[in-house]
Amino acid sequence: MRKKRWAVAGAALFLATVCCACGNKNTNTAPKEQYMIRDTSDPGDTVTTVPAVSLDFDMGEVIGRAYINEYFGLRMPFPEEWRIFSKAELAAYSNLTEEEYTNETVVMLTDNNRLPMVFYANNDNVEQPEMVTISGIRGISGRVPAGADPAAADAYFEELFGDQKDEFLSTELKTITIGGNDYYWPIYECPMNDQSLFYGVIVYGEGAHNLMISVMGPDRETMEARTHSLFE
Repeated sequence: MRKKRWAVAGAALFLATVCCACGNKNTNTAPKEQYMIRDTSDPGDTVTTVPAVSLDFDMGEVIGRAYINEYFGLRMPFPEEWRIFSKAELAAYSNLTEEEYTNETVVMLTDNNRLPMVFYANNDNVEQPEMVTISGIRGISGRVPAGADPAAADAYFEELFGDQKDEFLSTELKTITIGGNDYYWPIYECPMNDQSLFYGVIVYGEGAHNLMISVMGPDRETMEARTHSLFE
């Protein structure tokens, strides 16, 4: 099974896109009967055809300067100077056309152990970088169960990161309250070029297909403040 990896890839994506122009509104397209998923993450991978499925997921959309996802009950505002990916750019990141990039396709990708982006934005500042990535994820919920003990928290951290945690400089598992419910909030420090970047990751939702919200900052305080601002 292909590992889910996003820490270094997220930072590299920031550096690759920080000087690009702002994106357009992100909207969903109509369902199709089947979808052609191009997977080029391994040599020799070409195209896989999969049937459409019933959904418990919505990729959301960008309206103005906010990410809106009514299915998951989220409205996340972003400053005017931030650069936001268009739907076409999100599709291209998964090697798809804009027409192919639908809720159904995102679900198919997560069912194949992928982490397809449904939202990406950064602050256009290489020296003090901030980034927010929202991806689809399957089979994991970050909601803290009632009466959870420390062993449950450790198991969640292991399930989310696996062997990748050995690459982190430091880690901590906190919780954050969203919509009256507590969610696990892993925070970790990751080396990138000549600096360390701080990430916080929240898997939001309680279905089979959820949202993984990753927030990056140049220091822990900035990252935590940005995360709280998204859920106010």
